[in-house]
Amino acid sequence: MCFLSDRADAKLGLLPSWYLPLRGWLTTLSMLSMLATTTYFVAKDVAKVRARMAEEDNAKAAKLAARHDTERTASESPAKQAGRWRG
Repeated sequence: MCFLSDRADAKLGLLPSWYLPLRGWLTTLSMLSMLATTTYFVAKDVAKVRARMAEEDNAKAAKLAARHDTERTASESPAKQAGRWRG
């Protein structure tokens, strides 16, 4: 928006001739810099979130495995639990 205003001012002769080309380059460089910074921090956050999700998944899997083992042990016959079962 400001660039359009500056362009209109340059056409009216209110700005020096070197201003618009310099402004174009500086605006482009600043936008690329902001994009690179944003990309870096987003990638960093995504890596943290993936690691946290993997930890949570492993914890849930361990809980499910423990619960499954407990349920299987509880459903076994008393003879099997005592070690007398030969199956």
